[in-house]
Amino acid sequence: MRIGLFTDSYRPAQNGVVVVVNVTRCELESMGHEVYVFAPSANIFNKVSEVDKNDDHLIHFAAIRGMGFKEGQLSVFFPPVLLEQIRSLKLDVLHFFTAGQMALFCCYAARHLNIALVGQHCTDTYEYSDSYKLLKVGYAAMSVLMPAAVEMTPKQRANFATLYAFKKGDANWGKRLVAGELAMWYQACDEVIAVSQKSANQLKGIAERNDARFDITIIPTGVNPPPTVSNAKVMAFRRDFGIEPEDEVVTYYGRLGQEKNLAMLIPTIEKGLGGTLGGLAIVVSFGAMLGKLMAESGGAQRIATTLINVFGREKVKWAVCLTGFIVGIALFYEIGFVLLIPLVF
Repeated sequence: MRIGLFTDSYRPAQNGVVVVVNVTRCELESMGHEVYVFAPSANIFNKVSEVDKNDDHLIHFAAIRGMGFKEGQLSVFFPPVLLEQIRSLKLDVLHFFTAGQMALFCCYAARHLNIALVGQHCTDTYEYSDSYKLLKVGYAAMSVLMPAAVEMTPKQRANFATLYAFKKGDANWGKRLVAGELAMWYQACDEVIAVSQKSANQLKGIAERNDARFDITIIPTGVNPPPTVSNAKVMAFRRDFGIEPEDEVVTYYGRLGQEKNLAMLIPTIEKGLGGTLGGLAIVVSFGAMLGKLMAESGGAQRIATTLINVFGREKVKWAVCLTGFIVGIALFYEIGFVLLIPLVF
């Protein structure tokens, strides 16, 4: 099949969506499918790297960066031209990764060209809308075009119209608008992919509240919520590790996936840490032995006496600095430190 992947974020940006797009492309191509990636470039002049320029299956749009949040990219394209390009490529499937600008166009293109549509919920724009105020503005603008892109029932159109009802002090208006658009976008899809059980549960709730229907398949590239823990287990954990009730515990819950080169990452860390610690152990051990010999044999005392005789007691600090400089040229810091520390005492 010929598949088009549409994303609002791509190289040179570095984030989870970029990783998922690249992994999806590689997996589909390994299965024999022909894959095209439609993505914004890094700038309004549509300049891309040499690597991307030579990729004839990567279609870039000029973009305005920093729209809504730091890595936000607003693609600049003429929809009729892009629609004709999709028609000429004879794509069988359109697949978008974030419910945003590209998702809106994919819904429009799939509806007009009768192409299968897959939506993947990679970015939790519903929760993000609280932190990024411009995200709500962007969704409000896209909602105007929603009726042209997505087929709705009369009841859904009526419900969607109520999302514009805004009252002063209504803090949840933006999230309701985002949820309503998510429901309509994913209802237009032939298949919806959630990246975790948490994400799937959120989408099911959004669908129920907005009278939408769509099937969800979970492909775990995200983080599932940790299992619930009873109070008894928490108390036992605190008791075993000596954690008092007033003590604060800071933890990190994340993931390491195969797409993060885990098979290569862990052996590299082990080899790097092992080699470094092994080298340091040898240096420190032999340095400690040499320092101990110097101290016990009187060598350190001899160095101290010679320095005092040459520089005098009033300039002994300069003598020690000079000695440290000379010793540091030929020896590692650890050896020099152990060698000279007896001079202090």
